[in-house]
Amino acid sequence: KVHVGVSLNGIDFSNKSASVTLVPPAIVYSMTPARVQEGHEVMIAVKGENFIPSSDLQCKFGRYSHSWTPALWRNETLVECKTPSFNLTADAYELVGVSNNGGYDISALVALEVTARARFLSMYPDVGYVDGGTQVSILLSNFRESANLSCRFGEVSTPATSIRSIIACQSPPRSRGDVVVLLLHNG
Repeated sequence: KVHVGVSLNGIDFSNKSASVTLVPPAIVYSMTPARVQEGHEVMIAVKGENFIPSSDLQCKFGRYSHSWTPALWRNETLVECKTPSFNLTADAYELVGVSNNGGYDISALVALEVTARARFLSMYPDVGYVDGGTQVSILLSNFRESANLSCRFGEVSTPATSIRSIIACQSPPRSRGDVVVLLLHNG
């Protein structure tokens, strides 16, 4: 800590003083996860050095508009921060930094990949048979290949395959009526 006093002539200082804690600047090396999906707030672990436990410890997100969130101090090399709910139309990168003093000084910024959500465009056909077996094609934008892709018809899931942005699956046997179709990835 350094005590700070005020002087008007460089010789005589005020009786009252304040103290300032001087620390090295925060440095960010990496984040986990390094990729998040838009529309979701995600807790990320930020790794670096010189993080200090303080109510002024914050993470900065954004390239053009800035969003600040409180950082949870774990130790001098690890903090956790919740991302804002990014809103994108295509995949992009957002910049992330850490400040020990409420945003007055900030670490060098590190890129966080933000993927745009897949958007439903159409499904064909929209009528199938109660015996099942109807080949259903779902067209999406911003779709990324994913493991364990499946379609869920009501409560019944069937395997799905993908070619670029078209998902194909077969409808299961069902009783007559409307059914909600969901696309699932990774279970």
